Amino acid sequence: MKKSLAICFSLGFAISGWAQSLAETNKVTPDGSAQGVKVGTTNKTVMDEAEQKLTLAEQKAKELFAMVEQRGLIVAGKSESELNAEVIKLAKDAFGIENFWHKKIVRAGVNTLQPYSGNPPDRVIQKDDIVILDFGPIFEGWEADVARTYVLGNDPLKLKIKKDVEDAWVEAKAWYGKQTSLTGADFFTYLTELARRPHRRSLSSRATR
Repeated sequence: MKKSLAICFSLGFAISGWAQSLAETNKVTPDGSAQGVKVGTTNKTVMDEAEQKLTLAEQKAKELFAMVEQRGLIVAGKSESELNAEVIKLAKDAFGIENFWHKKIVRAGVNTLQPYSGNPPDRVIQKDDIVILDFGPIFEGWEADVARTYVLGNDPLKLKIKKDVEDAWVEAKAWYGKQTSLTGADFFTYLTELARRPHRRSLSSRATR
C-alpha cells in the first residue's frame, strides 16, 4: 500500500508551496490588520501587496532550485544529509537565506515513500533513484515553499512518475481555481483521489520496488 502512494506523497510536497501561498495572503494580526501591511489600507491593496511579496519569494526559491541543478549537486553516492547541508549552504551563500519555515526534506529511493511527518534513516543516493527536495526558505520575512522531484538515470517508469507529478499539480491547481467554496478536507480528498488514479498507482508501485 505504501508503495502505491509514492506519487501521492510527491504530489503533496509539490502542492504544499502553492497552498501555503494562498493561505498566507489571508493572514491577519490580533488587532485585525493584515500582517506586514499598514492599518487602513484597502483589502484589495493588502492582497495585492501580499501576492507580490509571495510571488517574489517563490521566484527566489525557484532560482535556488535551479542553482542546485546547475551545480550538479544531486548525484549518486552522496547521502541525503550531505545534499541537505549543501542546499542550505547554497541558500545562505547565494541568497543570504538563514531561516526556513518548515523542516528541510531531501529523500531518495524508498525514503520518498515516507509522508511529510516521517523521519526515515539517512540514505545514500543511488544511480537510478527518484529524489525529492522540499524546502521552505524565508525571503525578507516572506515564506516560500517549493518542492521538486528528480530522477537519476533514464528509467522510463520513474521519468513518467516525475511527469505525472507535474501534470497532477497543474490539474489540481486548475481544479482549485474553479471552486467557489472548498474546505481543507475536501481538497485533501480530491488530491488523494487524483494521486490514486489507476495509471499513476501502478507506475509508482512498479518503479519504487
